[in-house]
Amino acid sequence: MRYDLTDLKLFMAIAQAGNLSRASQARHLTPSAASQRLRNLEQALGCQLFTREHKGMRLTEEGHAMLEHARGVFAAIDGMEAEAALLGSSLQGKATLAANSSSLHGFIGPHIGEFLTAFPEVNLTLVEQTSETIAASVAEGEADLGVYAGEPMAGAVACETFALDRLVVIAPPGHPLVPQPGERQDDGEGPSCRFFDTLSHAFVGMALTSSNYAFLRELAKRHGRPLRCRIHVDDFTSIVRLVSQGVGLAIIPQSIYRRLGTAHAVACLPLEETWARRPLQLVRSSERPLTPTAQRLRSFLKGLADKA
Repeated sequence: MRYDLTDLKLFMAIAQAGNLSRASQARHLTPSAASQRLRNLEQALGCQLFTREHKGMRLTEEGHAMLEHARGVFAAIDGMEAEAALLGSSLQGKATLAANSSSLHGFIGPHIGEFLTAFPEVNLTLVEQTSETIAASVAEGEADLGVYAGEPMAGAVACETFALDRLVVIAPPGHPLVPQPGERQDDGEGPSCRFFDTLSHAFVGMALTSSNYAFLRELAKRHGRPLRCRIHVDDFTSIVRLVSQGVGLAIIPQSIYRRLGTAHAVACLPLEETWARRPLQLVRSSERPLTPTAQRLRSFLKGLADKA
């Protein structure tokens, strides 16, 4: 068998994105090179990993099995690197990470304790900001690293696309936007809806100061409609619970739904708009070198994306 870690990372990116073009962008490959690597991987394994469909690519049964094995491979590598770091590093210092709501709660928050446990002499400051302000914070030295949703920027910052962030609608069973029984309602392939259609219904929203709420409120304004929130809460766990109790709709990151929503009685509807699928950019200053602490944090964050 002839394949490498780059092939496995590409395979995992396609599984996450459901689309070869977006996955190739996330892995910094041309679509043709990505397609060739995927064909080589499937030939080496002797099976088809994806079903090619009009709207994208869907994992086959063999693909699902392969995905679990690939995740195990990278988890083992991360464990090896973390153990080596613990044995050979006395990393000390502090770092500030600015992140938008989706990445902070979906990618970073659930795992950042692993980093702090591995490096007990390191202190971190996590700052939630809107995606539009994060690059400026990094450029001005207010944050060592940033994670925002959007396209790469040039100039005083260096960006690397390291994951994809998809926003989905969650709704209580029986809600008018939820399709009739019998239609698929999973977190990636089933019926979808338009953001405009959600504005006719009540929402459960994040806190008034959150970047998630600010982003959705601005989008609603562009449609000339208010975002009608019945209640604002401070965390996605409360949002999912309130939606399952029938309080209203919510728009949350797909990563949050996968972690929390599947344990509650909520339906998941992907948003149709292109802005709902946004690459996450890991951004650092292009004019100042990273401190050893920030560099180690950067490597940790990239590892999280590979495991996502």
